[in-house]
Amino acid sequence: MDEKSVTSYFKDIVTRFMNEIAIMSELKVHPNIVGCEDYRVEPHAGEIGWDILIRMELLKPLKRHINGLMTEKEAICLATDICKALAFCQKKGLIHRDVKPDNVFVDAMGNYKLGDFGVARTAEKTMGGMSKQGTENYMAPEVYLGRPYGASVDLYSLGLMLYRLMNRNRMPFL
Repeated sequence: MDEKSVTSYFKDIVTRFMNEIAIMSELKVHPNIVGCEDYRVEPHAGEIGWDILIRMELLKPLKRHINGLMTEKEAICLATDICKALAFCQKKGLIHRDVKPDNVFVDAMGNYKLGDFGVARTAEKTMGGMSKQGTENYMAPEVYLGRPYGASVDLYSLGLMLYRLMNRNRMPFL
C-alpha cells in the first residue's frame, strides 16, 4: 500500500473510535452505562499514526467481580441494570449489538454498567440488514443471518449471557 492508502486506512479506524467516544459521551448520563469523561487524539509527529487517550470512570470487569458462578440475586441485579441501560439506548435509537460479559462492568457500589459501544448502530441503519457485527456466541439469529433486526437482538444477547453466567460457563446451544 502507498502512504496515502495507509493514512486513509488508519484515519478510518480513528474515525470509528471517535464515533464510539461520541456515543459514550452522549450516553454517560445514564447510571448503567460506562461514563466517558474526556478524550484526546494526538497525531504522531512525522509518521502515520495517532494515540487515542480516553479517560473513563474506574470500574471492575464483570469477570473479576463474580469469580465464577453468579448467585441468583446477582443475576437479577445484572439483568435489571443492563435492561435499564438497553432501554435508555433504545430511547436514543441505538442498538448495542455486542452485549456479552466482556462488555459489562461493575462500579464500587455494585451497579452493573454496559460499555464498549464500538459496534453500536442507530436503529434506522439496521433495518435493511447489516454485516455481522458483534460476538458470534452472543449474536441473535437475525444478526448472524444478515436479516433486518431491531433492539430485541440486545435482549437475546443478554439472555444468552445470563444463561452462561448461571450455568457453569456453558452456552445453551452446544
